[in-house]
Amino acid sequence: MAAAGPEDLAANAASARPVSGTTPSAGPKFSKAGTVWRVITPQVVLRNTVTDADGDTANLTFQVYTTNADGTPKAQVDLDGSGQYGVLVSPYVASGGTAKVTVPYGILKPGVLYKFRTSAFDGSLYETSWSPWADFCIEPYVKFPAPQTSSTIDKTAQEIDEFTRTDPGPALPTFTANGAVKREATRERTCGKQDAQGRKLCIELSPSQRGVGGACEEARRGAAQG
Repeated sequence: MAAAGPEDLAANAASARPVSGTTPSAGPKFSKAGTVWRVITPQVVLRNTVTDADGDTANLTFQVYTTNADGTPKAQVDLDGSGQYGVLVSPYVASGGTAKVTVPYGILKPGVLYKFRTSAFDGSLYETSWSPWADFCIEPYVKFPAPQTSSTIDKTAQEIDEFTRTDPGPALPTFTANGAVKREATRERTCGKQDAQGRKLCIELSPSQRGVGGACEEARRGAAQG
């Protein structure tokens, strides 16, 4: 399968084929828990290096699959809305560079173990195999308490009292253009200014108590035990 176009073998008989890198990665923040890449944002960035012995620019086609209980590939994910075999293709990059794509929000679900791989194309020739698989999982980064089923508050005695809140300050992490973490998430409580009646808005983030990634950790363990 050509990654991004038809191949002209006659015109490129002496040319070298582009090659995907052997260490594809997913993020942000591009760190692993065991063998699984941890993703802490809803939009997943997939990346891999690509080389061409002729020095040509090349791109990468990215495939993503769900996994079976033992961690093996199960079903291909439609990444571009074209159907069952939808893929994403990166822009062309220089030989030895890193090609990457961003999976649109909502296509991949938190807490699910996925696998992805890449195949290269230099505009004339395509790679005849795929890169090694890489596992990743989107971590549910912020969790809110479950809503109360009952309350001792007298609803008939409640009154609406509006007040202006102030920004509680940085809480979620920020990232550079290439997906690296620019500022870590605030893990301690951060609060806005107190209003005239002594009220203030506070936000507190903390790591999951179920281990790294919570549901992602469970998916990783299940695959490792398969």
